[in-house]
Amino acid sequence: MQTCEFNSYLMIKAAEEVNGDWIVSGPIASQEEDYDGDIITKSAVLSGLSMFFKLGGHVDYEHQYEKSKDTGKPDPDYLIGKAIDVFNNAEDRNRPWVRIQLYKSSELAKKVWHKIQDGCPMGVSLFGRSLHEKGTEVVIEGKLINRNYN
Repeated sequence: MQTCEFNSYLMIKAAEEVNGDWIVSGPIASQEEDYDGDIITKSAVLSGLSMFFKLGGHVDYEHQYEKSKDTGKPDPDYLIGKAIDVFNNAEDRNRPWVRIQLYKSSELAKKVWHKIQDGCPMGVSLFGRSLHEKGTEVVIEGKLINRNYN
């Protein structure tokens, strides 16, 4: 099987301070067809997120941490938060949402938090690659990356 890479952008729809922590959340599965004609199903997203959480659930600023790893000099300053859980949002057709805690010690996370508070559209991208095909389904492995839509 040829490896298939995918990328889906998802908007942050909620931001709140909880017990002093900066928490943002948004839907992680649109279940609608993307530009390539692919549909990332709820079960596929949850499967990919299972591995994501096992690997620590780190949230990377604008793909920069991944790019820094490619240079052989990983820069942890690009890690701005971590996913803390996934929940079905009854107010959003029971779509799965991810809840992310931004690191208050991160200068980049502070900028993201303040932009969100100012009303700037922000989001995350879910990206990864297929692991194997099963009929018309493709099993995926994924990561969450912060995305600024300004």
